[in-house]
Amino acid sequence: MSTQIGSSTLPPFTVSAPGVQTALAQFQSMTGSSNSTVSAVETLVLDAMSFAGIGSAVGSANNSLHTQLVGSLGKVVSFVETLTGAITTVLKDYEALDQKTADSYKSLSLAGGTTAQTAAQTTGTTATTPATTPAHPTTTPATPAAGTHQPLPNGFVTQLMQSEGSHGNQGGVDEVYGFRQSSHNGYDQIMAARQQYGQGSPQEQAVVADLLSRHADQAGAQDFTDPGIRAAIASSAHMRGIGGTRAILNSMATGDTPTTSAGSVSADNMAALQQMTPDQFQQSFHDARITYDQTVYGNTTTHVHGQAMTWWQAYGNGLTTRYNREQTQFEGYSQAAQGGGQ
Repeated sequence: MSTQIGSSTLPPFTVSAPGVQTALAQFQSMTGSSNSTVSAVETLVLDAMSFAGIGSAVGSANNSLHTQLVGSLGKVVSFVETLTGAITTVLKDYEALDQKTADSYKSLSLAGGTTAQTAAQTTGTTATTPATTPAHPTTTPATPAAGTHQPLPNGFVTQLMQSEGSHGNQGGVDEVYGFRQSSHNGYDQIMAARQQYGQGSPQEQAVVADLLSRHADQAGAQDFTDPGIRAAIASSAHMRGIGGTRAILNSMATGDTPTTSAGSVSADNMAALQQMTPDQFQQSFHDARITYDQTVYGNTTTHVHGQAMTWWQAYGNGLTTRYNREQTQFEGYSQAAQGGGQ
């Protein structure tokens, strides 16, 4: 549908953000596969002595080939991660511009209702009014002003920063508090605050809190005011990305097997989720996170100390323990907000 402004008609050109995000999720899966391949190659043992019957030169040549192969594969992984981060940055810029354009039309009363609705369908991040009033007062959907984000519980932010660590390296890529440099999803902002104000400063923590809140809202948290529910969605968005968390939320409402990524949480699914009490939401979310991990990653092959095993065998126990702990933690936030908790 074209948009009429005066006597002019704008061409019906749009960029489908959900479509780009879905393709991006598939592209990102290449990174994981490439990392697994590099890990597998790195576990090969090329013993020059096995070539003694042919000559030591052959063994040396094979060792050289092994080094070159691992190095080349590592460059492939680095390229994929860098390109993925660039696409993510462009997509976020597009979504922000799309929302600003919609807000401008609305303020000028030029196709405001239609444009705003289209933006909501495109970005999947605009608050959706539920079909039925939620039964629990703390799950009433929030309608924050444009560009604002409800704060997350302070305890959640500080604990995540402590558990993720102020600096790390994963697959040769630097990260701070779990934000990877190659993903361009907050690393640069955190490092800028750290350079200006110092590591662990209130200003650095404020940047981390804002990033976590923004990502949570994009994943679906903006439709909730309960602090425990918002913290749960923020945790998942930080671990499994915005698209992965949307897929988890959709699967909670439908009971279907979760997809790898979703462009939005449908209005019907969001309305169903908003009917849950905080305790019901936390239990369902806990179970859906485990199902998602088992479905998407569980049977993929990884290597731990040179031993091949499935991803779930390697990480399932630790993740389940974390999800159990977080469920209790997030329920505590909800109880405290209702005046009956810590």
